[in-house]
Amino acid sequence: MKKLSVIILIAVIVIFAACAKVQTDKPSQELLKAVEISLVIETDPDNALSALKEHSMSVDAYKDLMIKISEDDKLSEQYIALKEKQDI
Repeated sequence: MKKLSVIILIAVIVIFAACAKVQTDKPSQELLKAVEISLVIETDPDNALSALKEHSMSVDAYKDLMIKISEDDKLSEQYIALKEKQDI
């Protein structure tokens, strides 16, 4: 019976760890904003300011966000992956 309890405990820990990893890999709302805005800027630069306004961001806030993303390896990887998904 003790062996079964240990196995169940290990299974619960593994499941919890997997769930925690899935949640941490989920992109933040600001990262999603950055991707959406950058895609508009790339495809329709004339509407860049409209895209920023739609996402309640100023030019400076967008610039600061892009700097934050570029300085963080994990955010950069997520940003690139999201952009590649959207470009398909």
